[in-house]
Amino acid sequence: MKSKGLSQPEVMLIVRLRQLREGVSNQQAVSELLPLLDALIEDYAVEQEQSTVRRKENQLLREALGESEVKLHEKIEEISLLRLIADMETLMIGAQDPFETILSQVVNLTGAENGSIMIHDQTTGTVMLKCAGGIRKHFRSKPLSFKLGQGIAGRVVQEGKAMLIGDVLDEPSFEPMDARGPMVRSLFCLPLKVDKEVLGVINISHSLPFAFTLNTHRVMHIISQYLAMALRSADLLERQRNYLRMIEASETRYRTLVESVNDGFFILDAHGCARLVNQQFCRIVGYTREEILAMESWRPLVLPSDWERVSGIFQEYALPGSDLEHSFEFMMCARDNREVPVHVRCRLARMESGPCCVGVVRDMTEYRALQSQLLHSEKLASLGTLLTGITHELNNKLTPILGYSQLLQQEGRVPDKVMTHVKAIESCATGAKAIVDSLLGFTRRSSLSREPVRIGELVHEVLLLVRPTLDHCNIRVDLFLEGAQSQTVGSPHQLEQVLLNIINNAIQAMEPQGGGILTITSGSSLDVVWVSIADSGPGIPDEILPHIFDPFFTTKAERKGTGLGLSVSYGIIKAHGGELRVQTAPGQGARFIVELPIMDAVDEQPVTHKQPTPSAKQRRRILVVDDEELIGEVIAEMLSDHDVRVVHDGRAAQLVLEKNDFDIMLLDMRMPFVDGPGLYRWICSRDPSQASRVIFTTGDTYDPETERFLSSVGRFCLSKPFTVDELRSAVAEHLERLI
Repeated sequence: MKSKGLSQPEVMLIVRLRQLREGVSNQQAVSELLPLLDALIEDYAVEQEQSTVRRKENQLLREALGESEVKLHEKIEEISLLRLIADMETLMIGAQDPFETILSQVVNLTGAENGSIMIHDQTTGTVMLKCAGGIRKHFRSKPLSFKLGQGIAGRVVQEGKAMLIGDVLDEPSFEPMDARGPMVRSLFCLPLKVDKEVLGVINISHSLPFAFTLNTHRVMHIISQYLAMALRSADLLERQRNYLRMIEASETRYRTLVESVNDGFFILDAHGCARLVNQQFCRIVGYTREEILAMESWRPLVLPSDWERVSGIFQEYALPGSDLEHSFEFMMCARDNREVPVHVRCRLARMESGPCCVGVVRDMTEYRALQSQLLHSEKLASLGTLLTGITHELNNKLTPILGYSQLLQQEGRVPDKVMTHVKAIESCATGAKAIVDSLLGFTRRSSLSREPVRIGELVHEVLLLVRPTLDHCNIRVDLFLEGAQSQTVGSPHQLEQVLLNIINNAIQAMEPQGGGILTITSGSSLDVVWVSIADSGPGIPDEILPHIFDPFFTTKAERKGTGLGLSVSYGIIKAHGGELRVQTAPGQGARFIVELPIMDAVDEQPVTHKQPTPSAKQRRRILVVDDEELIGEVIAEMLSDHDVRVVHDGRAAQLVLEKNDFDIMLLDMRMPFVDGPGLYRWICSRDPSQASRVIFTTGDTYDPETERFLSSVGRFCLSKPFTVDELRSAVAEHLERLI
């Protein structure tokens, strides 16, 4: 048993040695010591043998551990390499610029101090630095590039082979990047190739010579293969990103274009279901985009009477081999039950999902309103052309009627009974003249004298005229005149005629139902004064409404109306720069709205005729040129205080003027052979001083050509039919200027 770390023979030996010192017999002690020594020798021998074995075991263990450490290092290096390759794939997908990160890992893995990746630009034939890493990263003074064959990188790209340089001092083709950084002694440059195409190079360097081993060579070759694939992937990825950006930009432009057009845009599939609509389409029909796309067909959007025709057209696009384009109109049914006239233009488009119908929808409501106004304007223009000729002839006939009736009244020898008849003739002629002026004025902006007009005053004057009729027909008048003092400028007589026409129509609409309410409202804004006249009659039927302003259109019984009242009123308001509109619904009466511009008074001097002076009363020579014999004769009668000569055409006037001089020449504008303007130019060509002696007469001062001519020559013109006083005053004024 061991004690204090000693074996049993050792203990026994120590005991016997103590006994010898204490006097125990030597023989006995020696006899006892020998076996102990033998046992001890045997223990030492065993222990020595065991120690040798342990030493051998330890040596073998150390050798085994050394080999394992090398293998472990190799495994760790392989794992790091695999991790780097995996990182390449991950970085290619997720990172914006992954090559700096990859290069940094390559430098760490290979024990290099610096590294760089350079890209071969095939368009320029150069090798450009893409990224750098390591301790030399921030020591570049300028961007690095080589031509093919220049420097180590240029040679590697050109030859497509790797270059391992133990000491760059022994390599004449080496070109240092920058003198400010650590010196490069070892350099390893490998091509990055894919299918024999060199995409670039990867470089690693060290400040010590021969720093890279064969193992580095093995690792870098593996890395270069995967890095080349990563470059190719990055290029493809960048192309894909550019393509996606182009698609996104194209889609943005497409959406902007589709949404910015003023028309509705749609795509229908072969089953008639909407696959795409823009916001304008939604505004036309009043449904949301989601509601339209959820519809199984367009049926809810089309007026039932048009559905069969519209669906038949859309079904044609589903036929195989069809190549159609359609343009048609129909009525859409909006969400609020409005009927919206639309024009559709569509054609076949073939998409991945199959044939589709692509088209645009245009809301025709405003267009039809403008078209209606244009047609009405064209009717008025045609009527105006017709009336110009008619009223010219009417004025020519009225001139002698009015003139002779006034001359008869000035005779003083006419019996009273006859005088009464003559005055009636004059009154009728004057009234007919006013009617003719209205007919001419409603199709054109008349040049009649204008004066300040207050709408409220006109309304009260018209109501005074129709008060007996209103009471007789049991019609109550409700007045709400706000802004009644607002002022416009126009012809009071014509505007009064407009209000009278509208009120008379309202009375006739309510009369059959035994009475009603006439509501007259007025108001004003910044630039418009308006008056509204509403009745409680049956309203205007839809089929009649588009025609109410047409000339000669009437629904009244024969001899109850001419169909000119509203058309004349429309023309008068237009000539005053205003608007005349109507609002109606069946069973809810009609409401006419007159709008006129608020204007200041025209600074227009009243026309006054000077009293003839004694010198002007002297007998003068006057030439009258008019193709109407009666007009020439009545003018001669009106100017009987002078020597008057009458001729009936321009040629005859030229013959007379070649031999005679006249103080005044009255020229009719319209005549055969040579008209008034032609005769005037002939007179001026012979003697320009004679121009001041000319007075024109015409039955249509509203004719545009007549207005332009009179404005250009600045001569006075008498409008037919004129009164005796108007003629004599005009002649007297011109004679006075000659004195």
